[in-house]
Amino acid sequence: MEVLFHMDNLEFNDKQKAYVKALEAAKIEAENKLKAEQLLVEDQKFQIEYLKQQINYLTHKEYGRRSDQLDKQYPNLFNYDIFNEAEDNASEEEINEPIDVETGEPQIVTFEVKGKKKQNLINRLDKLEVKTIIHDIPDEEKICKECGNPLTKIGETETYKLKYIPAKLIKERHVYLTYKCENCYKDDITNIVKAPYDLAFPKSMVSSSFVANMITDKFLKYVPLYRQEKLFKNVGLDISRQNLSNWFLAGASELEPLVKLMHKDLLSQDIISADETVLQVIKTCKLECRIWGMASNKYAKDQIRLYFYRDNRRHDTGIELFNGFKGYIQSDCYQAYDKVPNAINVACIAHARRKYTDFVKACKGQLKESNSICLEGIKFLDDLYKIEHRLEKENATINKIYEVRNNESKKILEEYKKWLDETYPLLPPKGNLAKALYYSINNYDNLCNYLLDGRLSIDNNLAERCMKNFVIGRKNFLFCFTENGADSSAIAYSIVETAVANNLNVYEYLTYVFDTLPKINKNEEDDLKKLLPYSKDLPLDLKVTK
Repeated sequence: MEVLFHMDNLEFNDKQKAYVKALEAAKIEAENKLKAEQLLVEDQKFQIEYLKQQINYLTHKEYGRRSDQLDKQYPNLFNYDIFNEAEDNASEEEINEPIDVETGEPQIVTFEVKGKKKQNLINRLDKLEVKTIIHDIPDEEKICKECGNPLTKIGETETYKLKYIPAKLIKERHVYLTYKCENCYKDDITNIVKAPYDLAFPKSMVSSSFVANMITDKFLKYVPLYRQEKLFKNVGLDISRQNLSNWFLAGASELEPLVKLMHKDLLSQDIISADETVLQVIKTCKLECRIWGMASNKYAKDQIRLYFYRDNRRHDTGIELFNGFKGYIQSDCYQAYDKVPNAINVACIAHARRKYTDFVKACKGQLKESNSICLEGIKFLDDLYKIEHRLEKENATINKIYEVRNNESKKILEEYKKWLDETYPLLPPKGNLAKALYYSINNYDNLCNYLLDGRLSIDNNLAERCMKNFVIGRKNFLFCFTENGADSSAIAYSIVETAVANNLNVYEYLTYVFDTLPKINKNEEDDLKKLLPYSKDLPLDLKVTK
């Protein structure tokens, strides 16, 4: 009996163990199922939050104020004119909306602007031509009504009025005289001397001043040709837009050799800022049409601004435009510039900062923890800009800038990199905040490259401001009909913006160029160089009076 009982007891224990194992397996299965459901819920919550962020971000991009101002201590550093993309800035002026760095909430900031004392309007217009008009009383009233003695002048009162003299069209009649020798003409009828025909646009009815005004109105004042057509009709010239287009294309063709020389001169410099933007061209099926912009560094001797039309945004285009260049390219982290041989890509801190500011505005303080992380990242970059602000205020030399950046800015960037590496793994990988951090992680080396030379800028805002001028014009003429028109527009913008950068009166300069080109050898590079906007051989009266 003992043996049987013992055996029964062993059999019972095995069943019990099997039962316990079954319970444990069921428990593990339930726990795994619960974890899977929790992960599913967490993933769904993340997807919901992610979609909310996307909606807020896109809503802000479409309707929100385009300001990157987040620091109340340096309000003028982060205004819309500096930090926004050219495409975002093409609208009318907007008021900055500062955000408190700690809370992320919008706030009203007041600050004192120190600068030169404002001059009154009359003193600021002292360069204008003055026409004096004397207002006097009739001679018969210059007799005293009481005693009849003549009145004596004892003083005068001055007041000023601005008079506008509208432009007008006149028809020039050009007469070319022909001469002969009375003795030789009988024997040699070919011995005839004619006045040279050296006017611009010989096959057209328009003069240099007409085409110069048309280009200035379109590319400096942003008046498209269909509006110019109406304006000319208002002053008595009933001309079609097709005629205006043909005259503009003829003018751009004359300017093209100058742009090629400017491109050659720009590539000989060692720092270039670059940016690109879209342009719709009707008669092409390609959706990637772009205007590529290039600009000299602010320390360059010759200030050059260039625009090129290309029907793509491929890396090969960047290599083509920078063919032969050696030095630094300041850009917005577009990888095409990394492919340029012998070039160092200097990325834009403003773009890295904008990734955070867009997130702060999009979430509107709803995600406190994420908002806090985002504002922490912004603070690193703001500290870099405070150093730049101080250097600018001190009017520091290039060597001083280089020294301060490597002593102070470099440490901040190293701390920023450490913070990025510690924070990024903790964030959901698909969220906008993670993307904002990854932008800096992925481009960190290029973001630090501005430390290599004191002439380099902390951001790419110079190129963006140049591109902004094109975008403002694009919002008026909307598109180019043909690729030839797009090329011609790029040529005209290059000449106009370079003339502005060199403090030239655009209309007077273009008129001078068009008048001079027929009188020189266009195949001689030295003759053409004298007409470049930054040439020292240009007449001094082409400069804008300051």
